[in-house]
Amino acid sequence: MTPANTPLVYIVDDEPTLRDALLGLLKSVGLQALAMDDIEMLLTAITRSEPVACSWASSIQRIRI
Repeated sequence: MTPANTPLVYIVDDEPTLRDALLGLLKSVGLQALAMDDIEMLLTAITRSEPVACSWASSIQRIRI
């Protein structure tokens, strides 16, 4: 996949060890990933980025599930 076609995965976890492990795993299989430690950081990241596969509202809905 090219960078433009590679899905972006957001990781939100307050445990640095788990967050870093997941980040490394996802990147090792060629996915783009961003890791953060709280929901406010995620909401800021989603708000500032252009939606690729889904809308902001559907992203929030998926987070709540």
